Amino acid sequence: MVEGVDVGRVRELNRALVLRDLRRRGRSTRAEIAKQTGLTHATISAIVVDLLEDGWVREVGLETIPRGRPPVLLEIDPRSHFVLGLQLGPHRTRLSLLDSLGAEIASRDVRTRSKRLETVAGHCAELVADLLSSVKVARRRVHAVGVCVPGVVDPVSGAAVDVPGFGWRDEPVGAALSSAIRLPIHVHDDCYALAGLELLEGRAHGERHAVLLSVTGEPAVALIIDGRVHRGASGDAGSLAHFQIPGLTDRCRCGNAGCLGTVVSAESLDRRARGPVRASLDAERMEDVPALALLEAAGRGVPDARAIVDEVAAHLARAVGWVLNLVNPDLLVLGAGLTGLPATMLASFSEDVLAACHPGVRSVLRVERSEFGGPDRARGVALVALHESVEHLESVFPSVAS
Repeated sequence: MVEGVDVGRVRELNRALVLRDLRRRGRSTRAEIAKQTGLTHATISAIVVDLLEDGWVREVGLETIPRGRPPVLLEIDPRSHFVLGLQLGPHRTRLSLLDSLGAEIASRDVRTRSKRLETVAGHCAELVADLLSSVKVARRRVHAVGVCVPGVVDPVSGAAVDVPGFGWRDEPVGAALSSAIRLPIHVHDDCYALAGLELLEGRAHGERHAVLLSVTGEPAVALIIDGRVHRGASGDAGSLAHFQIPGLTDRCRCGNAGCLGTVVSAESLDRRARGPVRASLDAERMEDVPALALLEAAGRGVPDARAIVDEVAAHLARAVGWVLNLVNPDLLVLGAGLTGLPATMLASFSEDVLAACHPGVRSVLRVERSEFGGPDRARGVALVALHESVEHLESVFPSVAS
């Protein structure tokens, strides 16, 4: 044995390769899996025995071949294991249950009761217990819980580094939820959750270089480079909140003046929605998510609301242009926080972004609206949990890039 090699870890990674291949191609034989993964036939045979015993895969008949002994076909049993996706927002909390092939089985969408971490964790534990009971899924069959929050997280420790919508700084979100829910927890930011969804099922599927823009809490981009999401050294890559924008003067909580997040964030839009423009906004929506009430009023052409949104969009377009000039992607996906805008407003924003780009960058860039919205973050982070290997810090999914 080679010194320093963790045999158990290698075995788990090989299991992940086999499951990933079966997810991608559906039914397959042991020989074909060996060919696709590069693992030996003996290794595949041993892994398949384990997966059959654990219930991850099942045998589903024989492959039709012209001569010789037909090989046994294998497929993932979709109801053998499950994952949960938990989307935490200052106004709404959403929970999604997926089977082992990524199909949503059930979901819950409720008002967030509190911003205190202990209370949030207890409420989430109640939600999980209620959802699993309603669909008769045993807790032991839930493989993991993916959690996304609107802010900066440490994906290794599960800590919420900076989540202004909850007032969390360096809070042990992963540990608190793990203790309350009693399941493995994987914590990510909103934008990463949506990027996983885009890579697997959305506009960015098959793209080598893309940028996903999201404004769920604070403005952020997911940088997809060579088919993977780039996280950076501390997991903070993609945050736009602290870009300093000429003309902005308000003091940011980071101590600097003129940060983009002082005007482009859910918190800032909530505050402005409660200002003089409030009389023009939908009262019921104001009780739910004030920022959305403001955006919807702008879409209806309410002058004061439209003026606020146009101002915010102009600052955001400038910052996004800087990112695109740096990364030079093939695709910009306009994601959560933008998808609900009317087509005319979205077109105007896209034009402003393109105008901020260098001609060479602009010549290859496509700008597309995401098919997914804010509520899809729960399913997105569940899919991320489903596809993550035991290497928790590994970014998104080797199978997507291949």
